[in-house]
Amino acid sequence: MDIYGSPNPQKIKVIVFDFDETMYFSPSIKVEYNEYIKRTVMALSNLTEEETLLLMDKLGFTAGGEKRLSFTKNCESFGVSKHAWDEYRLKNFFEIDYSKAQIAPNALYQNLAKKYVLYIASNEVLDNVLHKAKRLGIDLAPFKEILAPSPKTLHTYQSKEQSFMAIQQKEGCHFDEMMMIGDRYNVDIKPLEDLGGHGVLVQNTNDIVSFFKSF
Repeated sequence: MDIYGSPNPQKIKVIVFDFDETMYFSPSIKVEYNEYIKRTVMALSNLTEEETLLLMDKLGFTAGGEKRLSFTKNCESFGVSKHAWDEYRLKNFFEIDYSKAQIAPNALYQNLAKKYVLYIASNEVLDNVLHKAKRLGIDLAPFKEILAPSPKTLHTYQSKEQSFMAIQQKEGCHFDEMMMIGDRYNVDIKPLEDLGGHGVLVQNTNDIVSFFKSF
């Protein structure tokens, strides 16, 4: 766990959570994700299985590394258009092994919501976020809003920075009154840090529990 900025519990007004690999942790997720990407590429391109695996290895879609890569940012390298990828993932959700997944206690979010305004900002399709939350037993009631692409907005990419700016305008707060909890620095933490906000980089849900015990 790494803390960016100087989040003061007395000054923070808004806490934003990433969803995938932040609000749940599954030890086998990278293997499952890479298998999902292989099936996606073979369904949407003319590449053979061997060609797909070689290109995945070249681009870093492997079991190594700390975090899974964004296929949205790399799909065209596989000969897959962003539009085709968006249409595919609406009907073919990326599933995880729910039996192995770990989540933070729902009481944690319920208690935080008594003092702070909570949001979820995700690059995952909204329907998939809702589907996974239900399967995992994550209570979404404490969250004021989930900012995630819907079928209507999927083809218009909204960065995390744009999500933070939208939240800031809705809440009428300053960026230094906002804090992001996420598992990827460049995708989740840095965009808010660059705007003047704070962030906590977590590796699993135990990090979330540990951080808020002393926050």
